Amino acid sequence: MADPLGFVTLGVGGFTVGYLIGMALRVVSKIALYAVGLYLASLVVLASMGVIIINWSSMEALIYGLVDFLVNLTKSDVVTSTGAFGVTMVLGAIYGALRGDVHPVPAQNYKFFRRLR
Repeated sequence: MADPLGFVTLGVGGFTVGYLIGMALRVVSKIALYAVGLYLASLVVLASMGVIIINWSSMEALIYGLVDFLVNLTKSDVVTSTGAFGVTMVLGAIYGALRGDVHPVPAQNYKFFRRLR
């Protein structure tokens, strides 16, 4: 006989862990995208100045390989074979990455410099 409380515990625990993972991935991906953007901008500037030559076909092959790896990762059975914990963890990670906010108050209310009265 299945234990309903166990399924609820697995579901809530998986969603919570996934939410935390999603929020962490959101922060880390922002930092990584800034770093990659700065790196690519520096490559373009150096290429326009004639310092380096960029092999664009090789860059395109690298991006196609990365996209192919991500597509194959989504086709695997890893998520569905983990049961209630894995499925709710993935849903929590998606929710944490898309909607998770560290500060629920809008950022305009935070002021770094305050006038002393």
